[in-house]
Amino acid sequence: MMVGNWRGTLTVEQFVTPGSGERTVSVCNETWGMTAQTEGRFSGTFQAEGVCAHSGTMFGTVSISGAITGLTFSAFVGSPGETSTCRRVSGDGVYTGVLSGTSLTAQTAERTVCAVTFLTFDRSYSLSMNKQ
Repeated sequence: MMVGNWRGTLTVEQFVTPGSGERTVSVCNETWGMTAQTEGRFSGTFQAEGVCAHSGTMFGTVSISGAITGLTFSAFVGSPGETSTCRRVSGDGVYTGVLSGTSLTAQTAERTVCAVTFLTFDRSYSLSMNKQ
């Protein structure tokens, strides 16, 4: 079901408050190489390009009904994560979504608060992938 090559996009939407309330959207190409699946648990590698450039390993679970849960990447692409001045106050980088035929969509979100600049970053992440 999941084993094989996948191509698609990762869309990262960011909203910064207070201040200008700037909203930015980045769309990055992403590829997956799913190498193993045992029952519903799958694993493989990923590569994101452009401003999202990262690569690594990934794993998740797909149910018989097509529900995707626990979709986790070795690098949380598009997120600066925890720094010395910023901390994630919500979100864990784990995606949930749906597999329908050879198409998969999944989402996650996070909120990061930076103490020095008093800015809050709300980010949403959307994957849209198709099996090749």
